[in-house]
Amino acid sequence: MEKFTTGNLDVVDRLNRLIDAVDSLERMTGDEFIQVRRASGGISISLDRSRLGPIKFTVKIFEVQDRDGITGDGLYNCYEQTLLSEEWADVTGADRFDNVDTTGVVVFNLEESDCLADYEDCALVEKDLIKAWPMTDDGGTVRWVGKPLHSGVRLAKTTEAAQNGDNITVDIYRRDGTVSTGLGAGVDAHGLSNGGSVDFDDSIPRWTSAKDLYVKNEQGKWYVVTTLQQIDDTKGLDIESTKLAVQVNTDKGIGVDSDGVKSLLDECP
Repeated sequence: MEKFTTGNLDVVDRLNRLIDAVDSLERMTGDEFIQVRRASGGISISLDRSRLGPIKFTVKIFEVQDRDGITGDGLYNCYEQTLLSEEWADVTGADRFDNVDTTGVVVFNLEESDCLADYEDCALVEKDLIKAWPMTDDGGTVRWVGKPLHSGVRLAKTTEAAQNGDNITVDIYRRDGTVSTGLGAGVDAHGLSNGGSVDFDDSIPRWTSAKDLYVKNEQGKWYVVTTLQQIDDTKGLDIESTKLAVQVNTDKGIGVDSDGVKSLLDECP
């Protein structure tokens, strides 16, 4: 950039010294990284932001461990994970992740950001993976927040036969296919029915111990995915007659969910 030659001598001298300083800095940082332009009443200085490269956004994968010593819904003690190069092409079901170290990091699950006041059970299970990134709260503290790496529907196993109540106790499977013994163990899975209220002891399917089923957590409460059909045990239920009625209606083309009803009836003793 050409220097100033006219104008107030003191101002011209200061502008020209500034141009010399910018030119010197520009030579150190590379051509046109610092851009100097004549402007009304003086000069303007700007940076070529395209030379700075992409803005880095830190995302890490963590594995859930427990909630020991934590107060707050949706918060978990986690270990940072590393991707194992030797397992990249694995076809045997090996875990592709391992702990970077065993330094605990508290991560907030965004799926639990607005839980019910009667929060019962956390939504994540031990060994779950969660993708997280740093976020600064309004007090200036950097927190880790993230989203779990699963669909939300979980496979679980009952630990008891159906009881007289609206829930049944289950252990949720971890991502390695084993049943949880920490987070996700011994949780109450609540039932839903078309009629509203639920009594597991008076419903089909018949719920026995060690039965696999699907569950889902909503706002700190687990629910059985299957919609329950309530029955009145005091009046009895003729299962064989009901099966026959379903078959007859199906043969006549009457619109019934025969497969769904049959599967429920087949669960009955």
